Amino acid sequence: MKVKFRPILLAVAVFMSLGFTTNVKAATLKIKEIKNIVVTANQGVARTLPKTVTVIMSNNTKKLCSVKWNVTKVSTVKVGKQLFYGTVVGYSKKAVLTLNVVPVIKEIKAITQNAVKGFSCELPKTVNAIMTNNTIKSFAVKWSVPKVETQKVGKQTIYGTVVGYSKKVALIVNITAPIVVQPDTDFMLISID
Repeated sequence: MKVKFRPILLAVAVFMSLGFTTNVKAATLKIKEIKNIVVTANQGVARTLPKTVTVIMSNNTKKLCSVKWNVTKVSTVKVGKQLFYGTVVGYSKKAVLTLNVVPVIKEIKAITQNAVKGFSCELPKTVNAIMTNNTIKSFAVKWSVPKVETQKVGKQTIYGTVVGYSKKVALIVNITAPIVVQPDTDFMLISID
């Protein structure tokens, strides 16, 4: 299919020859705003700052622009909040990035629980973890079995998983025999009238 451009070119030529001009200036887009950035990093895990930031232009469109931060390396050794400032060409203010370094699970020690043979024993729903900043935090645990089998006397180890912890959590259940109390037959019944 052939497209004929001659009528369009002719119309433009006539339009221009009659003295019509266009006073449309090219709109110069400027960066209107860069929203503050908040990022979370796990303690001890390497982290880098982004090479670009999202900017809002004067026509309210979004665009990615390169950013140069006030530091080249980020440390996640200590838990806490860190502020970083970046320069974006064409923007008079600074881009601001808040880095929240949070502790991660360092260790979950094995749990010991006692049970009596033939009686039900509930699995704990949470476990306490020692965090990398040496605080204790409780986490939900998913056990490998739905319940503890208490039909045999002895030790039973059940394993569970906690989101964010790569090792298995151990629950050691000590199942003991029920204590049978023998009635005391060496007593006298005295009646007081």
